[in-house]
Parts: sequence; structure tokens; C-alpha cells
Amino acid sequence: MSASVDKPCVHEGGIRPYFEQQIQDTEIRIQQTTQNLRRLEAQRNKLNNKVRSLKDELRLLQEPGSYVGEVVKVMGLKKVLVKIHPEGKFIVNVTKDIDVKKLTPSIRVCLKADSHDLYKILPNKVDPLVSLMMVEKVPDSTYDMVGGLDKQIKEIKEVIELPVKHPELFESLGIAQPKGVILYGPPGTGKTLLARAVAHHTECKFIRVSGSELVQKYIGEGSRMVRELFVMAREHAPSIIFMDEIDSIGSSRVEGSSGGDSEVQRTMLELLNQLDGFESSKDIKIIMATNRLDILDPALLRPGRIDRKIEFPAPTVAARTDILKIHSRSMNLTRGINLRKIAEKMNGCSGADVKGVCTEAGMYALRERRIHVTQEDFELAVAKVMSKNDETSTDSFEKQLSEVDQLFSQQGPTITVLQAYEDVIRTAKSQSSTDINLLAKLFFKKAIIEINLNKETQAISDLKHVLDMDPLMKPAKDKLSDILVSKADFESLEKYLDKKKDSGIYQIMDNFSKNFQSAEMLFNEKAYSECIDKLNEIMISSPDSYEVNELFYSANLEMYRNDTNMEINYMGEGLPCKKVIVLVLKKLVDINPMKNLGYYSTLSQFLLDFELQFENAVKVVKNCLKIDNEFKDCGKLSKYYSRFQDFLKILESYSIIQGHYYMNTENNVKLDDNDLIDPQIDFKFVVDFLFNDELKVSKLDKRHLPSDINDNYRYIKYQVSKFYEENGFPGVINDVLLIQDLEKLACQAYITIGDVKKAEPYCKAVNDSENPFLPKYIPEIDKYLKKNKFSKAETIMNKFNNNVKQTKLFTERWAKVEDYHRKLNEQRQQQYFHQQQQQQQHQHQQYRAQPPRAARKPKNDYYKILDIPRDADDKTIKKGYRTQTLKYHPDKYKGSDLTPEQIEKKMQEVNQAYEVLSDRDLRERYDRGDDPNDPTNPGQNQPQWQYQRGGGPGGGAGGHQNFNFNFGGDNQFFQQFFGGGQGNPFGHHKVKVKKNNKKRA
Repeated sequence: MSASVDKPCVHEGGIRPYFEQQIQDTEIRIQQTTQNLRRLEAQRNKLNNKVRSLKDELRLLQEPGSYVGEVVKVMGLKKVLVKIHPEGKFIVNVTKDIDVKKLTPSIRVCLKADSHDLYKILPNKVDPLVSLMMVEKVPDSTYDMVGGLDKQIKEIKEVIELPVKHPELFESLGIAQPKGVILYGPPGTGKTLLARAVAHHTECKFIRVSGSELVQKYIGEGSRMVRELFVMAREHAPSIIFMDEIDSIGSSRVEGSSGGDSEVQRTMLELLNQLDGFESSKDIKIIMATNRLDILDPALLRPGRIDRKIEFPAPTVAARTDILKIHSRSMNLTRGINLRKIAEKMNGCSGADVKGVCTEAGMYALRERRIHVTQEDFELAVAKVMSKNDETSTDSFEKQLSEVDQLFSQQGPTITVLQAYEDVIRTAKSQSSTDINLLAKLFFKKAIIEINLNKETQAISDLKHVLDMDPLMKPAKDKLSDILVSKADFESLEKYLDKKKDSGIYQIMDNFSKNFQSAEMLFNEKAYSECIDKLNEIMISSPDSYEVNELFYSANLEMYRNDTNMEINYMGEGLPCKKVIVLVLKKLVDINPMKNLGYYSTLSQFLLDFELQFENAVKVVKNCLKIDNEFKDCGKLSKYYSRFQDFLKILESYSIIQGHYYMNTENNVKLDDNDLIDPQIDFKFVVDFLFNDELKVSKLDKRHLPSDINDNYRYIKYQVSKFYEENGFPGVINDVLLIQDLEKLACQAYITIGDVKKAEPYCKAVNDSENPFLPKYIPEIDKYLKKNKFSKAETIMNKFNNNVKQTKLFTERWAKVEDYHRKLNEQRQQQYFHQQQQQQQHQHQQYRAQPPRAARKPKNDYYKILDIPRDADDKTIKKGYRTQTLKYHPDKYKGSDLTPEQIEKKMQEVNQAYEVLSDRDLRERYDRGDDPNDPTNPGQNQPQWQYQRGGGPGGGAGGHQNFNFNFGGDNQFFQQFFGGGQGNPFGHHKVKVKKNNKKRA
């Protein structure tokens, strides 16, 4: 029987080539697999990097906004004094990854909005966003390219071209050149084209920027970009700055609930500042463009900033004909084309639409492969463009609407989202088929965003539009009611109310009328406290009413005249009168910035005098002068701040530091940062400025000053007292924080530079009843230290809190007190050691003076017990002890001549013998005849311990106590410790311990 066996497939050349081929194939597969693995690893690394990048981007997007500040001074390794516009100066922490050495003064930094931690250094160079703005050396557009705008061309030539080309005409007439012009009208009417054309004819560089580009993520960045934009314009002069969509940053501040607090308002204020800052004679002109002139701030449009407003209406038939002629010049047209007829069919179209008609007509000719354009092509193009204007594609509009809703859900109420909604509304309004309800909803969403962005004026206007389109939209009515009730603008609100449905609002209106009349009556009767109580009731429902806040301010001012330390109720919170004055003035200025400019000067004075916020005080005055550059009160303060700014900045920083030194805290928190321990204040400059430099006033002002005002210190005090005396506060100067810190600074400055005599009158003027002021006590402390009366100096220095004790002024003197205590302790230790030596010598002398006692033979012969000679060494003693222990151990004793009691006694004798002979001191005593275990031995009567008290406080040096132990001659210590009356250090006896199972009572 034969069996078939499957043979392996063998290569023709034999086994060896076959396996070689297999090995080669395997190596190729390994190489391919390795290459694939490397490729996949590279892809994985790339994807991991992308994931990390996206995570970092997500983390940054989720972080709160940041502030941009400017470094004023580095206070230490962990703290920096930073100026944040417009909030003021703050001492902030520095994150670990920031090199403090790079934080030089005036450098821009980024701060976290929630913790104000400094986490990023920003570049000081011109921002790339600014440098990348569209800058054209000379635009190629000309007036010939502008059709139907003859009037507008004439006006812009007068305002822009004539001053640039012929400035001598204005000089000869003695009038100032116009600074700029604003172009307003619907989109596509030629505003940008005309701006480029005037830049071409004046040979100016054309800098174009959109207003939305100036709205940045970081607070303060928009303002900085405006500054750098004008810097770039000066570098490229002669130049024209064309600011399109100016309404995105130039909206009105009037009646805004928080005025210039938003970033957009900061940017606009900086723009106003720049418009005031450059001279009209310079070769820089401003052209602004907008399609919402109605919402622009009046301060932006006043003469001196924007000197001409030029309207760009929708083109007429004649204008459209001119535009058609311009754009069809280069086109190959057939004869007999009636452009006038085409223009008549384009009713409502803009200039951009007309240009689009020409392009579309050419496209129709191209489709039919013709080289000329016919009348029919134009008519088809008009129909297509008009259909786009009348009816935008539904899909496109819905997509735009979906995108803006998605943008709102991602970003929330931001400027970008607001502009997106404006575009959607513009698109919806251009469609004839747009549902009126949809348009009302879009306006309502836009109004909600404006409320969140503190644009309440625009929000009110949009909410009114909503109710005009849909009177039954309750959310819009409720929002409008809330805003107008808050402002107490009941006249505007009443037309939207229903007496039955809105009875609650009518009740608020009645209560407002009654309480306000009552408050006015109480004010006239000088019952100011009752008047304020009535106004507080009104402010629950109408906190943003200008009339209510103005009456509240007047009543509060009268109460402050009567009692400067009084606290009053302001919206449910008890606050000092002076604090309430500042809060109410801020609100009045925010609600209506232009109604009473006197409030600006008063607010600025109170901010400086009572809160020492110099930067904020300067900002308030600048805002005042932006509205009216000739307002005298603000002008005087501006001059005063300008002349004294170097010193007032130091005084502001000094006041911040003093607030940390002498803050009232229950636990007296200790400061750990070097920035507050010794601030870098130039006290030599302070002394020179206050007392040695020339008086910082004009010669004319010097003539009207009292004769005793001969230095800047007295002038500052005179300036403060004069203001409050003129306003009916004659005794308030002692309550002014500026005066208090001025006296402290003068005192400390003289003390620091070492002129104690001149410091005396200023230090005496410092009132430090609550918190002792260290520099005031420095002369007395130094006097005691000089006379080595360290205890008295220490008593004074213990008055101060832990924060003051860290200052250099304190630590330099405290080091002398500590040195005194160190030397005193050394002396006490030396005295103690000397006493110990004397005592030991005395004891030794007494011992030697005792007559020698006759030697007597001990009762027990320990050498015999251990069976060792008398000159046995330690090794022999141990060997003898071991031998005798083994011999008489109860478990190992083999003899029968001894009873168990005798064996135990033998073991006790062996143990006693070893205890004495193994101890060198006890053995010496035993050899002298003094057996430590003999109860009849006289050495047993010696005390077991001797207590010695040293000479230091509490006994001994440093107050410790010394104990010398003597355990007697009969080994009582071992007996007591090991029990049984017979000590056994080797534990040969078993000790039984009975547990007490009874519970303690």
C-alpha cells in the first residue's frame, strides 16, 4: 500500500535559491512595513501637534478677556505697578514665565481680566495690523472716474485739496485749515472712489482703514492702534487717512448707561484726542465715511475735528447716465445705444449697481461670442441687476441668517456680531419679499446686543422700530420699558403703554412724580436727609434718571458741608458723603456728558483730593476739554496737572504704598513682597520739588498769590483749600487724603535724606492716632539708640504692625536692638559658666578639706563571689560573672546541697557583685571599703540629685534649670527600675504583670 506525500514547492534551482528568495521577499516586506510605520508615525505626530494646537487655541478662546497696561515701575521680583487706561494704576502679580528684567517702564503688557496677573509682554513697535493697513503711494483714481457727483467733488476740493496744495491762502486770510470731512450716504454711492480721487489729485499717500479693524480683543489695543495710525500718517506725510465704517467706533455716548467704559468708547475717545492733537496746517487730512450719520457722537462731528459733512445720495437719472458713460468708455458699443433710456430703467440703483450693469452687458456679448455690446445686452443686464436688488436669493439670505445666528451663539454679544446683524438687516430691508415679522425679530436681536455693549441710545431706537413694525412683540416692549423707566423717560414710553395691561408701570410713573416733587420740596426746606431717603426710593426703579441723580448730588453736597464725616444711605448701602459725591458725579457725567461741564472739574478735584487717583483725574479733565476746549475750570486744572504731574504721580504711588503699610486688618496680614517693603521713591527729588525748586506757576498767577506761598508744598495746600473754600467747605482740608499724604511724604522725605530738623514741623502735622506713622518716631528712636537705651527704643518700635516692620527704615534700626539682645545673652551665658566653675571649685575644695576616713573591709567579698582576683580586668569580670551565673542558675544548677531559696540568694549576690565591679566608679568606692549595696553605708544618706539654679532669667543662662543626678551607693536606680529590690540589668528574672481588668471610675 503506497501513501502519497505532499512535497513542498521547490525552486527550480534547488532549496537554497528558494529560501534566499523568501528571505529577500521578507526583507522587502520589512522595509515596506518600516516605511509605512514611519509614515504613520509622522502623520500621528502631525495630528498630535494639530490637536495640541487646537487645544491651546480652544483654551485661549475660553479664557476671559485681557487688559493691556503700561509698566510704570517694577516693585520687586513678583510685583509690578501697571497703569491700565482708564481704570488707573494697580500693583499686579507677575506669572512665573515672565522675565522681570524685561519689564522696563513704559513697556506694554497683557493682564488677565479676572486676576489682573501679568502674563504676557506685548511689542512696543508699530502694530502689524496698523502697518498692514492699505497704504497707496498715490491712488490711480481721478475725478473723471466719478460720475454724477459734481457738487460733492467741489466741496471735497475746498476741504481737502485746496489746503494741501495752497496752504498760503488760509494763512493770508488768517483762518485755520479744515482737518477733515465726513462722507455719508447709502452703500455704493462713490464715497471711497471720491476719497481715492482726491488723494490722487493732491499727490497724497492714501491710508485706508475700516472702523471695525480698530475694535480689538484686548482692552486698550484699539486706542493704541489709533495712536499708531496717526504716527504712520505723519511718517508718510502728506497723507490722507480714509476711515470707512466710522459708525462702528464713533457711536453716540449720550444717555449711555456706562458711557466710556466700553472698549469701543475708549477707541473713539482716543480718536477725538488725536483729532485735537495734530495741527490742521500739517499735511494730514481725515476723510471718514458712514451710512449711519444719525448714530455718530456729536463730539466727533463738531467743527475743529470734522469741518464738513458731505452727503452722497442715491444717484439721479442724470447721475446714472454719467456713470454709465464713464464705465462704457472703454467698451466696444454698437451705434445707437441709448444710455439715458437704460439709466431710467435703473430706478433706485447705486453707482456700484450701474457699474455692475456694464459688466453684465459685456458678459452677455461674450456668451454669444460677439466683439460688441448691443442695446439688448444692456437691457438684459439691467433686468438681472434689478432682480438681484429686488429679490436676493432666498437660499443665500437664509444661509447668511444661519451664519449670523451661529456666530452669535459662539461669540455672544460682540461688536463683530453686531456688525453681522447690521449686514443681515441691510440685506433683509433690500428685499421686497422680506417678512415684516422677521425684520422685527432681527432688529430686536440687534437691540439686545447693543444693550450688552452699553449702546443704549441705539438700542432704544431699534426697539422703537421693532414696536412700530410689531406692536404686539412683548419682549421688545418689556426691554424698552425697562430702559426708559430706568432713565425716567416716561414721555417717550407712554405711547407704547396700555393703561389696563401696564398698570404697574403707570403706578411707577405716579410714584416717581409724587416722590420727586416731595424730594424737591424737602430740599427747598433744607431737610436734606429726608430728601435723600425719598430719592433712594425713586432710584430703586429709576437709577439712571439725570434729574434724580442731580438732586441727589445737590442734597449730598449740602450734607457734606454740614458734616464732613457723615455717612449716608446710597442705594441701600451706607457710604461716606465724599465717596457718594464721586459716585454720583461719575453717573451724571456718564448719563449726559455734555449737559454740565462743571461736573467734570468737580469730579476731577474730588478724585485727586479724596482718592488720590491722579491718572483718572487727568482723564476726566481731558474728556471735558474734548467737549469744550475753552471751558475755564477744566483748563485751569489741566495747567495745574501738567505742571505738577511728575510730583503728583509720585504722590499717587506713595499713597498706594501707604494704604498697604497701614491697612486696618483684623489679623494684621504680613506682606511678603519686596515691592511694598521699600518702594523706589526719589525722596531727594521730592524735597527739591516741594521746598527748593521754583514755584510752578506763571508770573501772572504769582502776583495774585498770598505772600506766604513761596514753595510748591504750600501752593498745593493753597490750591486745595481755595477750591473747597470757594465751594463752601472751609473746614474740609484736614479731611483731604491728598493733604494727609502730602504731609507724610514731606516728613518721610526729610527723614530719609537725614534732615531731621526740617522734618519736625511736617512730622508733627501728621495725624496718626489710629496707625502710628513710623517716620514721625524715627528721631526719638534714633535718640534712644544713640544713648544705648535699647529697651525704650524697642518699646516704641513694638507699636508698629508687621508690614511696617519690613521696611528698610525700620529694619536698619531694629538690627541694633537685636544686636543688643544678642550681646546681653552672651554676657548672661558667660556669667552662668563662671558661676558653674566657681561652684565646682568650691565643691572640690570642700571634698579635699574633709579628713580621710579609715578604710574598712566591706561586708560582702564580691571578688570571692565571682571567683576572680582583685586586679581582674573587665574581661575577667564578665567571664567570672558568666561562670557563676551558669553555675547557680535555677534551671541549670546540678547540685543538691542548696535549696531553691539559697540558689536565688546566690544569684542575687552574683548580680550585686557584677553590678558593683563592672562599674568603674562603684568599684573604686568598693575598694575603698564603701559598699554601695550595704544599707549601713554612710554614703547611702547622700541626696540622689542636686538642683542648681543659674543666674540667668528663670534660672541659668537663658532661663534654663540644671539638674545633677546621683543614684546613691546601693544601686537604688536599678532596684527601682527593674523591681524586686534587686536590680538585674540582664533580665534574668521574669517579671509578671497582672492587668487590671477593672474599669476606672
